[in-house]
Parts: sequence; structure tokens; C-alpha cells
Amino acid sequence: MISIDLKHVDASSRRFHKTAVLLAEKASNNSSAHTMKFHPIIVNGKSRLTALTSTDRKPDSDFYTPYIVNASLSLEILLKWILYIEKNEWVRGHNLTTLFQQLTPASINLANSKFKELHKATPDYKSVKVKLKKESGITLNWSIASILSKSSLAFEQWRYAFEVKGKSCFLCYGEIYAALLYAKSEIGSS
Repeated sequence: MISIDLKHVDASSRRFHKTAVLLAEKASNNSSAHTMKFHPIIVNGKSRLTALTSTDRKPDSDFYTPYIVNASLSLEILLKWILYIEKNEWVRGHNLTTLFQQLTPASINLANSKFKELHKATPDYKSVKVKLKKESGITLNWSIASILSKSSLAFEQWRYAFEVKGKSCFLCYGEIYAALLYAKSEIGSS
């Protein structure tokens, strides 16, 4: 059994999240002062990158890969932290869908409820959903499980982004992170 220092897990989770937010601001050429949203970043085969944003500013593609690698690692650490609280065991692996599916039904329900609340508060999703389908052929159901199924291997796929792997997307980082953090706080306090 691996010994886990939860204070260090907390610090790592916060640091990767903070870095992901800064990189998302740069990637979308937007700032949190303008209600930063974490919009999809898509690979359309042959290494052509596109960011779908709700701003008129031109996205900065130099920040796409660092943002996705940090954000996906942040989600991975947060999911593993929740699993550790639930099972007293540190889980291995990078697949976000697999990690999410291992959560207890109570944690999944808490995260899904918070995600739906955050999703309803953001009107940009309808236009992003249409653009996503039109520009990349990717259809989504706006749920954590559906979004993670499209982004579940982001850390593995994007840290070596120069290895073309076909269509991939990474989306709703901010909302999923907030929903999982809410679930963690709820189960951690019980």
C-alpha cells in the first residue's frame, strides 16, 4: 500500500489547477476578469488545432497543449483524491473516464448535480455544441461522463501532441473541476 500525504495532494491539485487556469486564459486570449470559460480545444486530424471560444479575440495556439496537459493532470489528481477518500487506496492510471466510473454513486451524483447547475448558468454551451458538431463532427451530451469520454486520455494524448492521433477534444475543464471539487468537499466533510 502506498502512503499518501493528503496535504501534498491538496497542494498539487491546487497548483495544477491554478496553472491550468492561467494557461487557459492565454490559450483562449481571455482573462478571468472577463468570466473565463474553458472552451473546447479540438484536433482535426493532420495536426490542425482549433479552439472554439465565445470571444472575438484570436486564440493563442502556443498554449493549447500546456493547458490541456496541466488541466487533465489536475482532474486526474482530483479524481484520485476523491477515490482515496472513499476507498483509502491510491489508484493508478491516467484515464479520466475509468477514474470517474470508480467513484461511488453518491460522489457521481454530487458531481453531476453541481455540473448541471454550472452548465445551466453558462449560455455559451448551445453555440459551442453546434460549432463542435459542425467543425469536428463530435456530438456531445452535456454530462460529465459524456465529456470525459471524449477527453479521458487527454494527458496521454496531448503531452506528446506532435504524435498525430486523430480527432480528440478537451472541454469543460473549469466546470468539471468545480463539480468534482464540490463532491470532494461534500464527501470529505461527512
